[in-house]
Amino acid sequence: MDSTMRCVAPAVALALATAGAAAAALRRGERAGDAAGERAAVGMVGVDVYSEVYTLLSQAQARADTANPDVHQAQACRTNLSHKDTRMGHLSTHVLDTMNGCPAAGMAVTLQRITGSQVETIKTLTLNADGRNPDGPLLDASTMAVGRYRLVFAVAAYFRAKGVTLPEPPFLDEVPLDFGIADAAGHYHVPLLVSPWAYSTYRGS
Repeated sequence: MDSTMRCVAPAVALALATAGAAAAALRRGERAGDAAGERAAVGMVGVDVYSEVYTLLSQAQARADTANPDVHQAQACRTNLSHKDTRMGHLSTHVLDTMNGCPAAGMAVTLQRITGSQVETIKTLTLNADGRNPDGPLLDASTMAVGRYRLVFAVAAYFRAKGVTLPEPPFLDEVPLDFGIADAAGHYHVPLLVSPWAYSTYRGS
């Protein structure tokens, strides 16, 4: 039996004994036709035994928690975990060749971070058969950070490799997309739909 139950057991027993005595008195009063006895018994039964027991248990638990500060610390930890933001931020891209109606497999892409006048290249990659980064997200939860970024797509080189004749200089050579990440825990998807003469983008999901 834990300390809480040891504290309240006598009081619980007393409350139950009181209820039993009241019930017995009521039965005796009914058998004897004693109105005064019945009224006294009803007064005893009028005590809400369950409420009394609940109150005693709550008070005893509060005293036990106060005596054991580890309980409060454990409860605080559970509360913090339940409210923790569990979102996993990442950055991704997907390129579709709208001239040929297919993913832009083989297109070279560069991811850069822009800080003031400084441009830092984070990574370069070649899109896979699905038009995506073969290694997964461009930035994952451990590398996502608030800031300004740029994706540079080697559009002309891709179409020339596909056998498309382009003028010199091409109408679209490298397509840079500048965007900002304001929430490092968010999902930022930056797709590109492109042909030798036009492109469009949006924030996807």
